[in-house]
Amino acid sequence: MKKLAVYALTALLLVTGIVIQAPNVQAKTKVAASIHKKDLDKLSLTGIDRVMFVAHPDDETIWAGNHIRTHKYLIICITNGNNKKRMKEFKAVMKKTGNPYIMLKYPDKTNGKRDNWNTSRDAVKQDIKTVLDYKQWAMIVTHNPKGEYGHIHHKMTSQMVTEECLHKKLENRLMYFGKYYKKKNIGKIKDSKHLSKKQLKQKNDLFKPYQSQMKVKDHLYHMFPYENWISYKKWHQNKKTSVSNLLEFFCYMA
Repeated sequence: MKKLAVYALTALLLVTGIVIQAPNVQAKTKVAASIHKKDLDKLSLTGIDRVMFVAHPDDETIWAGNHIRTHKYLIICITNGNNKKRMKEFKAVMKKTGNPYIMLKYPDKTNGKRDNWNTSRDAVKQDIKTVLDYKQWAMIVTHNPKGEYGHIHHKMTSQMVTEECLHKKLENRLMYFGKYYKKKNIGKIKDSKHLSKKQLKQKNDLFKPYQSQMKVKDHLYHMFPYENWISYKKWHQNKKTSVSNLLEFFCYMA
């Protein structure tokens, strides 16, 4: 029974996409928030009522390239603002799309390891709050709760944006990047809507400045034709059904 309970808990965490942090092994001094109202005032946001939060430069193109090419968003990139190469690449993509942006300097990797954001999380939360408070956004977009393929920064970004949207009762405006499928399972995508050949070419052209991320592109390219975003409501309806079915299964097994 103990093993069954452990299996059930593990499965529930996998289904719901809950992020559990490991003990803090990187913590130094907590950093302060980076975005202030004056920073947003400097941007040309007239007529722009969509905002997108991404963990890394390139995420906005991998998961939303066609969207940001055809609609205007304020794009908030959380990491790599102190990485000259990544910053140059990101700015080149933003110039191509004409989208206003803020690129923050929160850590991606620390001492060669993926940073756990223990010293940054409170500041990132405050930055998200500042942006969401700034104006009435018609659409708020970010990573899905599973972090697409499971990237911890994607998961944490999703969790923080979702929490703030729930606090402000904005969940009906919240959209997640689409569900990720491994290359071998790509045929399982139920929603067969995909980019046209022309749109896919335009997305590839948009990605070209990211020369440092070509290996990432190769790894994820099977998902490039798909940008089927999911609303907060639909995502969590699906998860509630999955959890309910899972609980029924384990009750039956017990």
